[in-house]
Amino acid sequence: MPAKLELFSTGAAADNLGGAHGAAALPSGTVNALWDNVASAEAAAGDVEYRAVDLTNTGGAAATAVKFFLGSLTAKADDGSYANYAGNSIKVGIEASPLASTTALTDESTPPASVTFASYSDLASALALPDIPAGDYCRLFLERTVTAGVSNQNSIRSEMDWDYA
Repeated sequence: MPAKLELFSTGAAADNLGGAHGAAALPSGTVNALWDNVASAEAAAGDVEYRAVDLTNTGGAAATAVKFFLGSLTAKADDGSYANYAGNSIKVGIEASPLASTTALTDESTPPASVTFASYSDLASALALPDIPAGDYCRLFLERTVTAGVSNQNSIRSEMDWDYA
């Protein structure tokens, strides 16, 4: 059986704050599967929050040449289409030894130690990850920044994607 990568939740309560490897894959396309709603006061003041997720190899062979990237944030327009949403961002980072990591976040507002975050918006600029053996996972940390004063939008989305051999 070939490698198969899926994004799993983390934390004993699947709160995505790290610690234990989650028991289930994050549902694709589900509202608030990873982030909570941003309250008006948070949007007015600005807010930075963190999450931990595990890119998990549920297949039978090692995933090699693994790359991870995040599409740009988009907001839903009145006509149902999505357009770029400036002023906010989601970045990703990994720790020095991300395989089978149980590193936990202190809380959603405190960044993980020794993790540098950056934007990786497409496959050409993707974050290179270590090979992920069958049955193992690579811990990823995400940083969401809501810029102070940016207007609230309903239905903001960002796509996470990966590529591997």
